[in-house]
Amino acid sequence: LVHTNTVVTLEGALAAAGRRLPHVWHSRGLFDGGFPPSFFGELRGIFETITALADVMPCVSRAVADQARCHEPDSPCRLVPDGFDLGEPGSRPPAPRAEVAARLGVPINRRLVVSLGGIQRRKGLLDLVDAAGKLARQFSDVVFILGGSDNDPTHTQELRGRIAALGLEARVLLPGQIADPASLLSHAELFVHPSHSEGFGLAILEAMALARPVIATRCGGPEDLIESGRSGLLVDVGNADQLAEAIRVLLGDPVRAARMGEEAGRQARRFDLQT
Repeated sequence: LVHTNTVVTLEGALAAAGRRLPHVWHSRGLFDGGFPPSFFGELRGIFETITALADVMPCVSRAVADQARCHEPDSPCRLVPDGFDLGEPGSRPPAPRAEVAARLGVPINRRLVVSLGGIQRRKGLLDLVDAAGKLARQFSDVVFILGGSDNDPTHTQELRGRIAALGLEARVLLPGQIADPASLLSHAELFVHPSHSEGFGLAILEAMALARPVIATRCGGPEDLIESGRSGLLVDVGNADQLAEAIRVLLGDPVRAARMGEEAGRQARRFDLQT
């Protein structure tokens, strides 16, 4: 058996065909914004290749499966969501709030709105910065943490420029890769995932497992994870006004936010690898 971890990797498919071995071609992403690489040509050609060279194509979300069926109705896709060990994020006590605040360089009494993931354009972080600008005056005690590896230095500079233009240098922080995300999430008021495209959204699931209310965009994967209005809120892609309003609603109603977080924790159990 050969397992190929993404549909833009041909080597596994060709090796399996050459050895006449069963081939599982795992589809995890949505194709847009210059993805996949240009050597694949049109999307229909990708899925025709998959149909010819794969015995089965597990898809991590309904959006990913719909993408395959749209371009090639005979694609051998099966819906198989990602999962993780639900106990892992909370397997040890979180660091004290004072320690988390000190790592970030913020006062201990600041409320934290957190977004975690690679710093790259498709993650929609410019929208979150714009939303933070709309909320800064009303919520003077809130700091936005945009954590993750710098995968696109040009975009990072653009982000820093937007933050400076809005006068948010002390309110929107880019601390880089977070060594202890579970502790940060445990002390966050909200988790925000403003992505423009997401095949699944494992960071969302990790936040939900820690009973954090999540605000995310309708960008593919999040729709399978969040029941909007119960375990979090979903907004349109690229809409900073909707994003700001959703953040405003939950920051202004801690009881509702806590109730959504509790429901998020319950819904996260559907994806526990131990069940």
